Amino acid sequence: ELVSLVNDLLSVPAFITTVSRLMAHADPMIRRRALTLFNAKAASARALQQQQRRDLLAAHSGRSGNAASEERLRRRHERHTELFVEMAGRLVAAVRDSARRYADAASDEERTVLGVNGQTALLGLEVLVRH
Repeated sequence: ELVSLVNDLLSVPAFITTVSRLMAHADPMIRRRALTLFNAKAASARALQQQQRRDLLAAHSGRSGNAASEERLRRRHERHTELFVEMAGRLVAAVRDSARRYADAASDEERTVLGVNGQTALLGLEVLVRH
């Protein structure tokens, strides 16, 4: 789908900014989609970092400059990791918001959507803890 393709093209800082904004959207379905995108990106981030490091090492095999390139990559990965970890507070806020809205929901359908959103935010916290 188009959203997933655009997601793959965004840098980590741009992705985090975009997802953060969408998590505050009035429409609960958009909030859920933002949470789902975040969870997928967070789950794949570590594997992507490891692949980038292997690619860098293979590209610089036997050449000078490898240490500087590896250090730049390490610093970038640290910044990205910090951005993902900073999302923990937003995920906790999303769980709380879903719980608060759940109590005030007017219909079973609305409660279902809000419950799923809260669970999706909890899943995001689990993904962060595991990685």
